[in-house]
Amino acid sequence: MLVGGDTELRLEVRTEFNGAEAEARCRALAGDGTMESLSLGTPVWTTAKEVDLTRGASCIRVSVTRGGQPDVVGASAVARALVRTVIAR
Repeated sequence: MLVGGDTELRLEVRTEFNGAEAEARCRALAGDGTMESLSLGTPVWTTAKEVDLTRGASCIRVSVTRGGQPDVVGASAVARALVRTVIAR
């Protein structure tokens, strides 16, 4: 967790046996009523509070709060940066 001012960034990483299991884990963690997308080139699930995405055999949950309120736009931006950083390696 990173905290600065009234903003908090939290990353939760769960590593599975392979990409298919990571995708299943992310889908289950995201739960019902989530919006699934491939817009970042990897499966991404967006809820009202966080973003879950797969990278290889990992499921990564990104959440951002500002002033104690969920910031899903901020979480989406962090998820986008994570995908670009991993691809750039």
